[in-house]
Amino acid sequence: MSEEYHGLQHTAGPISEAELDEFLAGIFGGEASAVKTNYGERLWGAYHSGDLAYVFDNLDLVGLDWDTADYALADTVADYWVNLAATGNPNGPGLPPWPTYDPAADVVQILDAEVRPERHPSSENLKYLEDLYLRSRQEREGSL
Repeated sequence: MSEEYHGLQHTAGPISEAELDEFLAGIFGGEASAVKTNYGERLWGAYHSGDLAYVFDNLDLVGLDWDTADYALADTVADYWVNLAATGNPNGPGLPPWPTYDPAADVVQILDAEVRPERHPSSENLKYLEDLYLRSRQEREGSL
């Protein structure tokens, strides 16, 4: 990585949670809602591209309040991605097993302080949305 590119990563500098809260309040017209994780509270929630710091294991380039669980997760996620790119399978030595997806079981890998497979936590909500979408398509096609 060139020095010029590296320097660009830090031009804005890290921002505090208070600054982020104020920024989000300006966009959304209120306080930023806190998101609880298994290992703490995050005021910024899950934001677009927030996973990239974990995928590339470069949390230090993003000015957020990372903790030891974040760094451990970044190591794990980056290893999964490297294995997937190299072999087509995210699993590897020292990593929690990531099962092959089976729609009947609907087990997904939870990437959190404890990395583990579990039944999709939003299965019922997603099923509801899928049914709603399919009904609306049927209604629309029936009216054509």
